Amino acid sequence: MLNTSKSRNHVKWYIALLFGQIACQLLAETGQTILLPHAPDAFGVQQQQSASWPEVFAKTKQSVVQIFCFSSPFSFQTPFKTGDLQQCRGSGFFVQLGGQLLVLTNYHVVDEADVIYLQHPDAWKEYTELTFVGGSPEFDIACLAFKPGEQARLEQKLGGVALQPLVLGDSDKVKQGEDVMVVGFPLGVEHIKHAVGSISGHEQTFVGECFTTTAPTFPGNSGGCCVDKTGAVIGILVAGHQQQGYNYILPISREKVVLEQLQNGRVLPRPFWGLMTAPTTPETFAYLGVKAEGGLLVTSVHADSLVGKAGVQKGDVITAIHAFGKRMIIDRFGYVHAPWSSYKMELMDVFGRIAYDASFTLEVWRGGVEQLCIVTKTSEMPFKTVRKFLPFQPAPDYEVFAGCVVMPFTMNHYQEAMPLLKQCLEAGHPDVASWLSLVTPDGRKEPRLIVTHVFPETTLARNRVFSSPLNILEAVNGQKVRTMDDYRQAMQLSFQTGSIVFETMDGLVAVLDLAQVLEQELGLAQKYNYQPASSFLRMVKQVPA
Repeated sequence: MLNTSKSRNHVKWYIALLFGQIACQLLAETGQTILLPHAPDAFGVQQQQSASWPEVFAKTKQSVVQIFCFSSPFSFQTPFKTGDLQQCRGSGFFVQLGGQLLVLTNYHVVDEADVIYLQHPDAWKEYTELTFVGGSPEFDIACLAFKPGEQARLEQKLGGVALQPLVLGDSDKVKQGEDVMVVGFPLGVEHIKHAVGSISGHEQTFVGECFTTTAPTFPGNSGGCCVDKTGAVIGILVAGHQQQGYNYILPISREKVVLEQLQNGRVLPRPFWGLMTAPTTPETFAYLGVKAEGGLLVTSVHADSLVGKAGVQKGDVITAIHAFGKRMIIDRFGYVHAPWSSYKMELMDVFGRIAYDASFTLEVWRGGVEQLCIVTKTSEMPFKTVRKFLPFQPAPDYEVFAGCVVMPFTMNHYQEAMPLLKQCLEAGHPDVASWLSLVTPDGRKEPRLIVTHVFPETTLARNRVFSSPLNILEAVNGQKVRTMDDYRQAMQLSFQTGSIVFETMDGLVAVLDLAQVLEQELGLAQKYNYQPASSFLRMVKQVPA
């Protein structure tokens, strides 16, 4: 059979060659030269010639899917209630990791999802159920797997065609101005879309280093892919600001840092570097006896942090980092020339590129002497207080009793209380300092309990003790309480005294009559549809008939 496409390519080549020869003859007398294109290979394709964008899209779209998430978010105020059903739509794409076909998407797409489906462009309206494998809020990436039998069912719907993963490319080789294509499902529409643009630059963002692109992206594109002209994935779509023409892409080489850990079913929190720094000046170096080209002054470091354990101290000047087989000098503003970027990068973004459980070295000056500190990057946290409750982790323990909800204090509670804390700060409230201390590194070393909700018809509500932005318990029945076990044990003392006594971190005290509490409890449980607490059930068993 005649390959007409191949024949047309050869005709074009010979025409170009003929015009080239004529041009050479015309320019020969001037001594100028011109460059001719490479000869075609055996398939009639010019050497190093990339496919056209329609060809790239035709190949890519079979591996890009729409993600549907349904969730009932956990309430940190009333955890006994089922949250309102919410739906989120995003994009994702197939990859091959560890011999398994997985779906990559943004973490924020599947955040708090109870049920996750994909919809393939060629299996119209057919849901295929997925399960969460692992994710990283810091890198905004999540790995999803097919539930048993779902991949085979989808492939059968596609006529027996095996699902094809996309190739993960090397985003570190992408140049500014290079053309790229984004593929996904903008605005939640159920027909796949693509757009072509160029890499307009780099930017440090709330999720770390990103590409910016002129290719338009919208909500719903999140989790979709950005590919080069070979069809290789060079980034994951994450956010867009159409009015400013800024569209952000997570470089795939950065995301590869965590992919191995995510395959093992982990949710990776941000590493606790525990480091605060300030820019330096030549005068700073002269005063401290530092003989270096640049560096950052360490203004604060937590002893239990990753850099603190490595020996970095307050007053040190960090002048260079040894990683990726290179020594990278840190300038006085904290930027370095990373080997993968034509832009200077912030030191923390360089830390982000280092693999978990890998070590690197910091050059520091202390007392006019240069020292080396070896840091190992891990995801282990030195805190007993939860930094932030993450979806796909077991829900926090809690207990509903005596007209209130008690649970471990988390950073989620602090985030929800921030608007009220700001008002208290502006009003000069005397307890603001103690509340803010809860979220400092030292404050998070010890677990604490918080009262998140008080039922309005109870004696406790009339006492108006728990009315601050953060109602932190200090003691119950005279016993210091820091964990839910402490709370439950302290509550049993009420049977001996006939009273329940709450003391807050702010020094406020509420005293309740045990008999009255027990009398109200079943009615409250029925009205607000919660299971009676274990503390209540144990007390009922001890009350004489």
